[in-house]
Amino acid sequence: MTQYVVTAPCLVHVPFATPQGRQLGTLYAGALLPDSVPQDKIDFWLDSGMIKSTGEDTAASEPEPRSGSEDAAPPPETGTGSSKEAWVDYAEKRGMARSDAEAMNKAELIQALKSRGE
Repeated sequence: MTQYVVTAPCLVHVPFATPQGRQLGTLYAGALLPDSVPQDKIDFWLDSGMIKSTGEDTAASEPEPRSGSEDAAPPPETGTGSSKEAWVDYAEKRGMARSDAEAMNKAELIQALKSRGE
């Protein structure tokens, strides 16, 4: 399957396959489209110039690490370094849309990440 990158400032209502089922999120410029996005959405965004092909095949390529952030431990739940901002940053590094993470309170965000196995 071809990989696509967001060229518009952002894409809203992007369907994501999650353990809880299909959910909508936001992707920002430079983000890769998940493989679970329906082809009709991809075609529309391509025609609109909002995404472009990276020229890479997702089946043939391994995901690129995000400068070590994929292996980073989550922030502590309490104490030093446990701010909501730290959790929002962590959630974004783990693939959650920043706006979605910011819309939750800290407890909801921690629970959402735990339910995803983060």
